[in-house]
Amino acid sequence: MRALMPRTLVAVTMVAFVSSSILPAVAQAGIISTASTFGFDTQEARSANLAKVQAQLARAEVQKSLAAYGVTPEQVQARVAALTDREIGSLAQRIDQAPAGADGGILAVIGIVFVVLLILDYIGVIHIFTHRR
Repeated sequence: MRALMPRTLVAVTMVAFVSSSILPAVAQAGIISTASTFGFDTQEARSANLAKVQAQLARAEVQKSLAAYGVTPEQVQARVAALTDREIGSLAQRIDQAPAGADGGILAVIGIVFVVLLILDYIGVIHIFTHRR
């Protein structure tokens, strides 16, 4: 049995080696621009990202939250206009990745309620969970 193991391992390794050298590697060629090399966004990408950011800032909820912080819409527009291409791209990407509607606070509320019920059951105020002794 022990002599069979190394032979099997060598055979599998040789098959893998031979099959990897037979299969051709796929490559793609193309012209790389300076802007893409250094990570600069093109003007079209900046315009699309800027429109996405401005659309989110124009929402009533966002305007209300900004007003609560004492920020006027003019100040927001001036600050957005001063952002670099990379900053606008990053902000637009974070907008796409943000959860829609909530920050997951409902899970925290459910967890807190569960812990309170567990404590109340443990001290004997209520009996929700079965106790087997």
